[in-house]
Amino acid sequence: MSSRVSRINILLITYNHEKYVRRALDGVASQIVDEPVTVVVADDCSTDGTLDIVRAFAAEHPHLDFRFLEADCNLGVTRNYKRAFAACDGDYVAVLEGDDYWVAPHKLAKQRDFLDVRLECDLCSVNYYVFEENRAQFTPRWAPGTGHMLLGARELIADNVVGNFSTCMYRLSALRAIPVEVYDYKSYDWIINILIARQSLIAFLHEPMSVYRIHGDGVWSVLTTIEKLKVQRDLLPQYDDLTGNMFTPEFSALKHRLDHVIESGEIGHAAPGVLGASEERTRIREWFPPFVLPLARWIVPVAFRRALYKIITRSAS
Repeated sequence: MSSRVSRINILLITYNHEKYVRRALDGVASQIVDEPVTVVVADDCSTDGTLDIVRAFAAEHPHLDFRFLEADCNLGVTRNYKRAFAACDGDYVAVLEGDDYWVAPHKLAKQRDFLDVRLECDLCSVNYYVFEENRAQFTPRWAPGTGHMLLGARELIADNVVGNFSTCMYRLSALRAIPVEVYDYKSYDWIINILIARQSLIAFLHEPMSVYRIHGDGVWSVLTTIEKLKVQRDLLPQYDDLTGNMFTPEFSALKHRLDHVIESGEIGHAAPGVLGASEERTRIREWFPPFVLPLARWIVPVAFRRALYKIITRSAS
């Protein structure tokens, strides 16, 4: 353990990630940051060897400052996040779930540098790859690039571009301002980020720097698409209440679309933010012969590809 004061906390969230957590930790160790970083480990009473792997890694890397939170019983994902956020004390909090991993050594530095100068943003997220283990398929969530875009709450409700906690670096002050009632519900990254976006903009860096892993052990990823849509739809009234009914028209429009999809089974009508990124891209791939998309990445301008992507994914809605 180090006595250094860290501006950046890496919040490592784990639960039965024995098969995956070493890859997550390697991504942490690869980060090139010119200041101290503290890794806050919030393990939710794993029943496998997850915590042993993390402790061994910490012993092997004494230059990294690890802090382990104690837990006497399994809290569940929402309450585990509640106590984990409360335990952070850096200016910035970068989240990493134990079955995801980072692939860019400059990820933390780029997010910190962005937030240092862009005070209108309380959250800086990054582009990411969706890795479908059963297909050995990597798919970028957004067209890779070097720029960024800014999002508000309404854009995030329509299309959850941020996608998952492991892409996010937050200002701690913004996490502290989230209403505590959010932890009384099943609060996924989506509603946390919508609440953040009530008071600030969200930055999304176009460079892919993280990997979101879809595997058979994931509570969310094992659900069918229709089951995922039902979960999201049933949470919308609660999320509308949590946001003070500020976005009722947007939540109502989304619910209408989800109702139609669930009843008809026409997945093409689902909102892009509700479907996983891999499911959205699968629909796009069905439009074209296999050779077209790889070729397009080289010869078609990025702006045109993005416009075409939006037309295809929303043409059925």
